[in-house]
Amino acid sequence: MSPLKIIVTDPIAPEGLAVLREAGIQADVKTDLSTEALKAALPEYDGWIIRSGTKATRELIEAATDLKVIGRAGVGIDNIDVDAATERGVVVMNTPYGNTLSVAEHTIGLMLALSRHVATGTASLRNGQWLRKELKGVEVAGKTLGIVGLGRIGKEVARRAQGLDMKVVGSDPFISADVAKGLGIELLPLDQLWPRVDFLTVHVPLTPKTKGIIGSEAFQKIKKGARILNVARGGVVDEKALLAAITSGTVAGAALDVFESEPPKGNPLIDRPEVIGTPHLGASTAEASIRCGVEVCEQVAAYLVKGEAQNAVNLAASPDPQTAPYLPLAEALGAWAVQLVDGQPKRIMLQTGGDAGKAQSALLLDAALKGLLEIAKGGGRVTLVNARMLAGEMGIQAEASVEPGAVDYPSLVVVTLETDDGNVRVSGTNLGKLGPRIVDVEGYEVEVKPHGRFLVLRHTDEPGTVSRVSGLLGDHDINIAQMVVGRIAPRGKAISIIRIDDPVPDAVLEYLTTSRRFERVHRVEV
Repeated sequence: MSPLKIIVTDPIAPEGLAVLREAGIQADVKTDLSTEALKAALPEYDGWIIRSGTKATRELIEAATDLKVIGRAGVGIDNIDVDAATERGVVVMNTPYGNTLSVAEHTIGLMLALSRHVATGTASLRNGQWLRKELKGVEVAGKTLGIVGLGRIGKEVARRAQGLDMKVVGSDPFISADVAKGLGIELLPLDQLWPRVDFLTVHVPLTPKTKGIIGSEAFQKIKKGARILNVARGGVVDEKALLAAITSGTVAGAALDVFESEPPKGNPLIDRPEVIGTPHLGASTAEASIRCGVEVCEQVAAYLVKGEAQNAVNLAASPDPQTAPYLPLAEALGAWAVQLVDGQPKRIMLQTGGDAGKAQSALLLDAALKGLLEIAKGGGRVTLVNARMLAGEMGIQAEASVEPGAVDYPSLVVVTLETDDGNVRVSGTNLGKLGPRIVDVEGYEVEVKPHGRFLVLRHTDEPGTVSRVSGLLGDHDINIAQMVVGRIAPRGKAISIIRIDDPVPDAVLEYLTTSRRFERVHRVEV
């Protein structure tokens, strides 16, 4: 058997390369290859380790015929075509922990430099000036720091800010109030956070949902004189809105490590005296480089030698034949449940019965969490591998059980979701070649394929209800594909599930929600 071989195309700490060699893996460092040369070299390698300097494109991945794993030293995977890797069966791993401390420290450093005019003071000294009176700063002790995004980095920033005697408030839809309280953080919705903060920092990935999350709406409500920090991703802070807020005097200053376009050529923010910046240095420390290098090499070696996958962003578990048919159902049930309630998820329970009771219940629970989190997070990759970990970080308890007694169907999977604003229960079965079905929502018997676009309405069973809804949808050119009504008794409580072909405008949803005919209205898309 030929030895395992890995190609390393970006600088990796020697300590990391030593890990590979100790595992008996041949590591070839080739950091200066052209695209064509790299394409020609890749077919002979089992693994590929990169940082941010290499782009693992579809063309290169498809050329790597024996490639089994791509390891990214660092957290960002936007330079890897993950879809292409997944199609080829190539596992993609990153090292989300290695940079955490460096980014958190850089955030605190920029905050202190901003509050005391360190950059301007240094520049003035070099110009022969002595601006002692003009550069009066502010203390951070006793001030309020707002943190948008309470993941690993956000939590580390909070700990350091608390050590500086700052009060910390935060906003994160995926963190429970109990988790935040344990960290000494007051959890607030965004619209209540803006007016409270003296300093505001953001630590979220750039997704369609987070793009411009700190923008004109935030600056209209933000406390006058607040200072803004971005050591996350360019685009999370709307730079035009930030410039306007600084120009108007609403925002006293900003410290930016990342920009919408990098390098930020011609960016007017750079010319503002209230703004300090660094060239994307958040993770650029010797210690982070070593940690990321060692971690990525340990992970790649563990996968190639033992088949153990850590921090894999695209790896699904291998279910046994009894489990595989129920994975899509469990995932759909999780997605349905989270879209049928408005509160913060606190606990999810999955119960199986009948033939489904023979499946790997823990794996089905992971699938339900995956469905829930993909909807709740609105961005970022959630897999069967990382779903349980992400749920734990958000303070969501998860448990699975098997119902040994008789059930109403040959197989049954039940997902119950508890939130801080009510609970919901959704059940489903698998009809073999016909596929999965939702068979019960909140105790109402129904039968509907779980995938598609739906309106779900709770109402009283009375004449005219269905016709009014169908008429309203028709007036807005929304095509109905299927309508199912579940009820306990005639003219009692009921639920209508309407499968539709077209998106429901917010105005239609608001009209239905405010109508006295309907107790609750939800959009569901799976």
